[in-house]
Amino acid sequence: MGEVAQYVLQALLSWLVITIAASRMAAFCYPYFRSLTMRGAASDRSVTQLTYGALGPLVASLGAMLMMHPETAAIFVPEHCHADNCLPHRPEISIAGPVGAGIVLASLAAVLLTMGAFHGSLVRAWRRLRALRALAINGREQVLYQVVDDSRLLAWCAGILRPRIFLSTGLITALSKAELEIVLNHERAHARRRDNLRHLLLHWLSLPWTATQRQRLLADFASSTESACDQMACRRSGDHDVLMALLRRLQHAQTAVVPGNRLGFHQIGVEYRIKALAQPRTSSLAAAWVFIGMFLLTGLLLLTGMTHRALEVLTRI
Repeated sequence: MGEVAQYVLQALLSWLVITIAASRMAAFCYPYFRSLTMRGAASDRSVTQLTYGALGPLVASLGAMLMMHPETAAIFVPEHCHADNCLPHRPEISIAGPVGAGIVLASLAAVLLTMGAFHGSLVRAWRRLRALRALAINGREQVLYQVVDDSRLLAWCAGILRPRIFLSTGLITALSKAELEIVLNHERAHARRRDNLRHLLLHWLSLPWTATQRQRLLADFASSTESACDQMACRRSGDHDVLMALLRRLQHAQTAVVPGNRLGFHQIGVEYRIKALAQPRTSSLAAAWVFIGMFLLTGLLLLTGMTHRALEVLTRI
């Protein structure tokens, strides 16, 4: 194996192993982290949730960089020898044995499949957005939003890098001018915050989490983003009561689920959002950020050395 290929393989396997281990640790600790964030402002809470969900790949990236620089990694990797060489070194990975070859092949397959699935999700999102734009009345792009001919009450923000706002004809007809302005302000907030992109990143960054905790994290993040946009819309309109009444009204109206990388105005946690509007939370999230920093440092201390030794032992079987 060439030197460059060996370096890439060492870095890739180190990153993959630490990502899985750190992500599982983050999932295990999430109930406690969640308790630290629930009293914070929705906008700040969504940032901490996204950061926490990315801790697995983040710890892995830092750990893999350390492992690829033996002099620095010596702080984290216990001293050990290979034959007469006791100097700091990168993990020595062997693919001669069946276990080593299997680990390498499985890791490469997992990375390629994940990259393919991620690319597929981007392509599907782009196709859905293109289809929606084609369905817009007369195909004309409006300055503020695009209109889709549908009698149901629908409003959503679609698109990842360049999000666009869509409203149904049924919604425009049913709402007053003040109500429509609030809906537009809410969807504009999603577009400015790039919430669809944030949702996509969190969905993939938390992929190695346990299923139950990952589902809880994604649900919490969705509720936080919706509440944050509600509050931004109310700050612009200055009327919380209109938005709360509108949420209750749309909750029981004839509506449809908006799938894919789109954020529907009234689909997520309506009762939670109404409560958040009535009793806004503004507590500091300093404790949550301290926990994130401690997790990052602990993950590096625990997993860098363990991964180094595990790769060397397992790939020699």
